[in-house]
Amino acid sequence: MSQPSKGFHPITRAFAYVGAFICAFFSLTIFISSLFAFTDFFNLLANFGMTILTSMLAWAFWYAGKAGKNPFIVRPFSSPE
Repeated sequence: MSQPSKGFHPITRAFAYVGAFICAFFSLTIFISSLFAFTDFFNLLANFGMTILTSMLAWAFWYAGKAGKNPFIVRPFSSPE
């Protein structure tokens, strides 16, 4: 019998890459629009916070597509399996 793979299904990986692209696009768009449409300081801080959070979500999608693992359960300072 063949062993089931530990990675994600190829369609799931494709959707993870699409999600990474969309989140990175929104992150870049929010960052650029906050630089040109300056209203007040608190709005600027909120937009930069959204940029950081959206880029972290883009990284999570990209890691899920690349490594085939759930990025939210990865221990960053442990030895590789």
